[in-house]
Amino acid sequence: MYPDYNIRVSSQKNIFGEKFVLRLLKKNANVKEIFELGFPKDEKLVRDSFDKRNSITIMAAPTGEGKTTTLYSIVQYLNRPEINITTIEDPVEIRIPGLNQIEIDAKTSFIDSLRTVLRQDPDIILVRRNKR
Repeated sequence: MYPDYNIRVSSQKNIFGEKFVLRLLKKNANVKEIFELGFPKDEKLVRDSFDKRNSITIMAAPTGEGKTTTLYSIVQYLNRPEINITTIEDPVEIRIPGLNQIEIDAKTSFIDSLRTVLRQDPDIILVRRNKR
């Protein structure tokens, strides 16, 4: 039995025509634990780094360097019933029970979704967009 994959397509015009890139992504991949990614095995340090009120974390890196994996691992680590976590994503790559995951499509925008989410008393908001 073969695992199911999504194919992500990116195209860009250039002076010679157009360049296409295809990326294969496993469907329903499991979220890795944050400590599997190389974070220090110091739970207090990790919790103090990401579990703060009124803070923002920005994750930036080249394609394929683990941004999405890291973000999902952090959110999974912080995911508890008493914490209202909402994600706004384009697209949702991994479904995580207990999160309110919103997928952006042609009918919704990040701005409209964020405006609505802010009225839902969120504790954590993850905004993740793949550049197209």
